[in-house]
Amino acid sequence: MMRAFSFIALGAISLTALSGCAADPKQGYSTQPVFDTTVRTISVPIFDNYTYRPEIAVALTEAVSKELARTTPWAVTNTTNADTVLKGVVRAEDLRKLSQDSNSGLVQEQAVTIVIDFEWRDARSNKARVIRRRFTGVDTFVPVRGTGERLETGEFAAIDRLAKAIVGELRSSW
Repeated sequence: MMRAFSFIALGAISLTALSGCAADPKQGYSTQPVFDTTVRTISVPIFDNYTYRPEIAVALTEAVSKELARTTPWAVTNTTNADTVLKGVVRAEDLRKLSQDSNSGLVQEQAVTIVIDFEWRDARSNKARVIRRRFTGVDTFVPVRGTGERLETGEFAAIDRLAKAIVGELRSSW
């Protein structure tokens, strides 16, 4: 009897996990998809860049495309064939000192902040789905001797956070 109950409980748990339940703060849990099923493809042209570091826009575009491919059902494609288009502008990159050695005055930890604007439009109707201004990604790196992390370490970490946050915004938009 106990064995049969365990088997039934395990089956119920497995079915719940496989059904892709998602929490809806207004209605509890739902078996509805967490992504808009009317969208099949998305285009991500290289972001415009208003900073002095041109590689940031390319790296961010690549990170967003990979995150979309990895975590959504949408296929990343070229602009002419896409259902939707995600365009962005890298507005600023900022370095901020977080800590320094009291003896030498050398910076021990720095924060990299990348600020972007982006919009996601439906290419079929040209209607905006998501528009975000001053969207920010921040991460830290340790440039001190011994560890010696380069600026790019912080930049790529901030870009990765930003890509995940952008895709999260697209998912929550509908």
